[in-house]
Amino acid sequence: MSKKTEYKLNRMKFNLKRYVFSGRYFVRNALIVMILLTVVAIGAIGFGLLSSMKEEKAGEEEIVEVVQQDQTAGDVLDAKLTLESPSMIDTISREELEQVINDEKSVDLTAKDVSLLANTRKDNYSGFLCTEEDVNVRATAATGGEIVGRLPKGATGEVLEQSGSWTKIRSGDVTGYVVSTYLVTGEAASIREEETIGTYATTTGVNVCIRTSASTDAELVYISPKGTRALVEEKKDGWYYVCLADGTYGYVSADYVDITEESVTAFSMEEISAVTGWKEEQIRKEEEKKEEAMKADLYLLAAITYCEAGVEPYEGQLAVANVVLNRLRSGKYGSTLEDVIYAPYQFTGCQLSSFSWALKTGGSESCLKAAREALEGNNNIGGCLYFRATWVADLDAIGDYTIIGTHVFY
Repeated sequence: MSKKTEYKLNRMKFNLKRYVFSGRYFVRNALIVMILLTVVAIGAIGFGLLSSMKEEKAGEEEIVEVVQQDQTAGDVLDAKLTLESPSMIDTISREELEQVINDEKSVDLTAKDVSLLANTRKDNYSGFLCTEEDVNVRATAATGGEIVGRLPKGATGEVLEQSGSWTKIRSGDVTGYVVSTYLVTGEAASIREEETIGTYATTTGVNVCIRTSASTDAELVYISPKGTRALVEEKKDGWYYVCLADGTYGYVSADYVDITEESVTAFSMEEISAVTGWKEEQIRKEEEKKEEAMKADLYLLAAITYCEAGVEPYEGQLAVANVVLNRLRSGKYGSTLEDVIYAPYQFTGCQLSSFSWALKTGGSESCLKAAREALEGNNNIGGCLYFRATWVADLDAIGDYTIIGTHVFY
């Protein structure tokens, strides 16, 4: 027996109990009960069958098919709404109705309440689609607001409210404001839901290297801790080309990541800071290395200047320092300052016992100053590559030369 027929029979029993078997009408009913019982029973059955046929036909004409997206399973449910009970929409909210559809696949409504469902899920879609790369999510609806996350292109989430040119959203663990022109919302976003599905690579090991190219010899872009997620752009020869939380790109070996497909969501500041913080630390270390190298070069140049021209006037010390640097630039004596100074049979000063002491101290203040100025570009002897003591130099054989103190430079 259908639910509709059962409902009619129950209704009929209620009416019989109230009007036929009520004590109020007992005398009258007692006289005619035997006759009417048979007539009523036959009539009720016939009327019930006829009504059932009519209602089934009308119900078929009033069935509305609704495609309801099941967000938990990712499947599309074909839910039928049978229009019958006028009270249901009066007592249930639209959100609850959607839950009923999710759980039971169908729900009864009346034809007069169809208008309440005119706005379908697409019309009421509360999600969004980010259509631009690297969109900032801010704590307040202002361009100067603190950045609390970043939306990659294709990111999705929930629209919480819209205010002027800003939209408040929630995406993953990030809640904040985004300039509305970077988002698509409502039905326009609903019909493009497939664009919000992305491929994530999540690192499975500690200190996984992200590199500039698909090679273990390539430079590092980032060394990621375990659990770092990045959006996959493409796969190439056992490597994934990925976009990190801060928007930079690199390659990671497929051996050290798990791959999943899921909705693209915002990167949090914690994720972004992990990448940018590592980069800043690398820059700091590089600067420290440069400073250490510059200091080492400074003291090395000052030491050889001290041992070759420590008793010379300042201009003579500056000239010796520039001879060393001219040789470095020429490439004839090596590619580093050490190569030039320790080249065989060139500077005898590096063989003196005072050279080791001068490496630590710079020799003297004037020699340190001469080395520093020479490194900064102060050159007083042009392109000269050699110098000799004036008392041993054959000036006629040298040609062009400059004499400073007791040295001749050529």
